[in-house]
Amino acid sequence: GLCIMAPAPTEVIVRRGTGDADRPPLLFVHGTGHGAWAWDVHFLEFFASHGFDAYALSLRGHGESPGRERLSRASLADYASDIHDVAADLPGVPVIVGHSLGSRVVMKYLETHDAPAAALLAPLPRFGLLLSFARAALDHPWLAVRALAAVKPGRLLGARELTRKLNFSPELDEDLMREYASRQGPESTRALLENIVAELTATRDNIAEELRAVHERLDAHTGILNAHTERLDAQAAAQANTDLEIASIKEMLAALVARTDAIVEDISAMSRTLTETNSRVGNLAGTRYERRVARIILRRPSRTIGLSQPQMLHTDWGETDAAFLDLLSDADTITDDEYEDLLASDIILAGQNAAGQNAYAVIEIGVTVSSTDVNRAARRARTLAGATGTECTAVVVGSEIPDAERERATGAEVSIISITERID
Repeated sequence: GLCIMAPAPTEVIVRRGTGDADRPPLLFVHGTGHGAWAWDVHFLEFFASHGFDAYALSLRGHGESPGRERLSRASLADYASDIHDVAADLPGVPVIVGHSLGSRVVMKYLETHDAPAAALLAPLPRFGLLLSFARAALDHPWLAVRALAAVKPGRLLGARELTRKLNFSPELDEDLMREYASRQGPESTRALLENIVAELTATRDNIAEELRAVHERLDAHTGILNAHTERLDAQAAAQANTDLEIASIKEMLAALVARTDAIVEDISAMSRTLTETNSRVGNLAGTRYERRVARIILRRPSRTIGLSQPQMLHTDWGETDAAFLDLLSDADTITDDEYEDLLASDIILAGQNAAGQNAYAVIEIGVTVSSTDVNRAARRARTLAGATGTECTAVVVGSEIPDAERERATGAEVSIISITERID
């Protein structure tokens, strides 16, 4: 296509570095409607102070470069040619830095040139300035009509009404914004349109390629789905047969459950009968054993429990002395639970201790003494002593007394009596 060469000389702002001479120079390319001045505000001095030779050019028709009268016809290739002309005169191959539309120009330049590196700052979005133009047209339709009528969409993007919104941050000082805006100029309509067309073409090609890939994947998936459908049909037929078998099994299980329930009910009735029988036998045997133990203790009370002149106040198999019940009922120091627990004792005796003072004894009886017997005797003796304010001895009586329970009883201050004579 037509390539308009930039008339010489192109404006270039130079800031020399003070560092290593072997470092590559930096060449900065401005964006839409700007010039080399945009880089001179902050960038050039910064990089020069870090040892780089920094150059900023004004593309044709921008800044102080000639060609303003032919700007609307300048192409991206023309702008790339401006970079070529300036880079050719530099002491080394430069690192290229582009901003906004300048990023697109740098990419055009790199299609035919090499560079050590390139940096694209805030490059144009996917569709160039098309979306920015559309949003600006919605906000300012009259400006859009004027720009389109002149076939110069750059007029809309550079309009003062949109300056801050499109080109500057909200935090920028108003005076600085006006100063920078006053230095902005027009932009090439051709370059802007070329960028949009290039992006649309690339997008079209990408979409076409993606659609072809999707079509291939869909064909592959269709074959897989057909195979799955066939397997599912076969599985559905097998499942139907399985359902019939399961229904038959369920009927058999229901009948079996009903028979099992009847058997369980019969077993439960037998178990209840057996439990009642065992309970009667146990009560008869336990009561007989406890009575024999009580007779042995009462024959030798002083030697066995340390009480003389014992009086039976309570037995688990007989009645409880009425006066003793009144004594417990009037006691304010025991709870209802402690009252019931105390009356569950096997034997409670009253008598006199070795000093001739009134005293009590709480006796728990078991064939084989366990930790439960020891703990129960100690607890109930404490309860009775607290209720009466009188000494109370805790006693456990048994035919078999494990060593561990003897140690436990000693620690709990519970007396142990071993019944060694035969009890039938």
